[in-house]
Amino acid sequence: MANITHDLKAPLTSICSALEVLNDKLRPRLQGEEADFLDICVRNSGTLRQMIDELLDFSKVSSGRMTVHPEKTPLEPLLRECAQVLLPWARSKQIILEVEPATEGKALPQVLADRRRVLQVLNNLASNAIKFTPEGGRVTLAAAPRSDERPGTVVVEVRDTGCGIAPEDRQRLFERFTQGQAERREGVGLGLAIARELVLQHRGELWVDSDPGQGSTFSFTLPLAP
Repeated sequence: MANITHDLKAPLTSICSALEVLNDKLRPRLQGEEADFLDICVRNSGTLRQMIDELLDFSKVSSGRMTVHPEKTPLEPLLRECAQVLLPWARSKQIILEVEPATEGKALPQVLADRRRVLQVLNNLASNAIKFTPEGGRVTLAAAPRSDERPGTVVVEVRDTGCGIAPEDRQRLFERFTQGQAERREGVGLGLAIARELVLQHRGELWVDSDPGQGSTFSFTLPLAP
């Protein structure tokens, strides 16, 4: 599976790049169906690329080759970088995407984290939040030390005002090839399973609090840097 998926990624990358160039150059001159068809191509090629990336990461998890390299890292820049990357998508859906200020104006403590992998977890959780939040909603990234509940850690939260998750879906949400709402399937249902594996490799935990119609809060812990 890893070899086949890797072979698929090279031509798909070329297709995505070509579509991006066409979109930049031709979009102002296209109208009606032509513009719609180009939008469909760009959107679906991006979805396919995400699916292939998930399959590649899944093959690494399954073979034990998914590793992290934690080092002393400031957390707040990671939250802001995630928000900056996803802000255009949130705006296109008229969703407010924000980073909650640290408590009492104090800077967040540094954590032991693999910067690239933590960004991957944040992007996965925030992307899901935007996907399942209706127009006019809000997605918030936040973090704070929790010395009383989980000493020695910082708890990172991704909160949304979306449709929420049914109890029966919460039980299996982090399983492989599983998604909460079948009618809105995108990807292959591996994103949360991979995110949980990355958090576990940081010696943290990942969980969700949610009720139907009440939004969701995905939380994970990272160890404080000594």
